[in-house]
Amino acid sequence: MKKTLISALAIMLALSAFTACGGDDSTSYDDSADAENAAEVQDAEYDSSDDTDEADTEEDTEEDTEEDTEAADESTDELGDAVQELANALDGTLWVGMNPDYDCYALGFNGTYVYFAANDGSSIEGYWAISDQNLYIYSDEANTEQLAEIPWSYDSENSVLVLNNNAVMAQTDSYSFDQAAEAVQQMAAACKVGEYLQGTYWATVGEGSAEALHITDSTLEAVTVESDGSASTSEFIWGIDYNNIYLYDSDYALQGALDWQISDDGSALQLTTPDGIASIYTQLTEEEADDVVNYMLSLIGG
Repeated sequence: MKKTLISALAIMLALSAFTACGGDDSTSYDDSADAENAAEVQDAEYDSSDDTDEADTEEDTEEDTEEDTEAADESTDELGDAVQELANALDGTLWVGMNPDYDCYALGFNGTYVYFAANDGSSIEGYWAISDQNLYIYSDEANTEQLAEIPWSYDSENSVLVLNNNAVMAQTDSYSFDQAAEAVQQMAAACKVGEYLQGTYWATVGEGSAEALHITDSTLEAVTVESDGSASTSEFIWGIDYNNIYLYDSDYALQGALDWQISDDGSALQLTTPDGIASIYTQLTEEEADDVVNYMLSLIGG
């Protein structure tokens, strides 16, 4: 059963002087002519100064506008290049995933066409376009009639695609674009198992050591106990699909994939490494899980 939990990424974009001039009123009648001449000279000076200030201001404004336009153009070009590069990377890919409520999705890209399906049987298909924050689906190739707008983020380094801020999607090579509907249904079966595993404890015994797993809604913690009483722990973010359980570090970089099988009654879980080493884990009771280290020591005679 298949699902890949990765998380992932994200992309972003950001984009008066008032001068009071005044002069003293002339109160002497005899000096009125001189005062009038002085006022004219003063007004001329002010007018000249204002013209100069306005010219400077207009020049500065034009320069600022040109700089802002150039910066915006550069930013737009950069965003356009990034979006185009992303679109090229997505073409021909199929993604499957689930959200914390175990709703499952499949998302496939094929040339200009996209198919988006959920495990409740709903689906949308059409022509796609993207921005740094949204995936758009249109009914026409000219992208004029919008059918859906889905918030998303994408981290190409870790192959993380997140829809609606909570559905973590992983690329799968197990299905073709035409099998997207089948993929989401198989994902739905895997999600039921994932939901069952939530909150459970499991243990397996090897030569001189035992290992216990504690699985929550988002993390898988492994505790290994040696016969001398020493213990080590490791914790991962986990995800499940129809075939594998995937383990990621806190940055959603893939650390491992384990093929899984579960018994019909849900009491035994078999995990197999890529090189074929299989371990069978038995589900622990609440009492056994309360003191899991001592319980595992009892299993190995420590």
